[in-house]
Amino acid sequence: MFFQISTMQTRHQDCSAYFEETATSCRNYYLPYIEQHTSLKFGRNCRVMEVGCGFGGILSIFAAKGATVTGIDIHKPSIETAKTLFAERGLKGTFICSDIFDYSDTQPYDLIILHDALEHIPEKERLMLHLKSFLKADGLLYLGFPAWQMPFGGHQQMAKNRIIAN
Repeated sequence: MFFQISTMQTRHQDCSAYFEETATSCRNYYLPYIEQHTSLKFGRNCRVMEVGCGFGGILSIFAAKGATVTGIDIHKPSIETAKTLFAERGLKGTFICSDIFDYSDTQPYDLIILHDALEHIPEKERLMLHLKSFLKADGLLYLGFPAWQMPFGGHQQMAKNRIIAN
């Protein structure tokens, strides 16, 4: 058990590796799913926002396709890391450290991604209504969350307190 926790902590502490891992998941699974089931085209006229963007790996795939991307996260070190990792890769993106309920924007989004973040926001109904205000009329909300014991829900397994971690 200790080995698994140690491995999970290491995985989340290597920012570049975690960025690439989330980018790969997006490239191989989220993007093909969205492209197969919607009419969204991710060029320069497409606006994508991710709530709880972390290091920005997911957004990197949309940015590489030319979309205008915005990442929102309440954790300032993650936002700073996202800015650095995007710059290192020559990608353009806007990253904002903010509580999603304090964020506002006058330009609607084509796609809002809420991946592995919903479980951290207690006011889910309020959140859905708030996010709806940012979507275009034909916009899409992509929602994903880890199962409680899922191996990729690493932020849960990293907790130092075993009661919280398991």
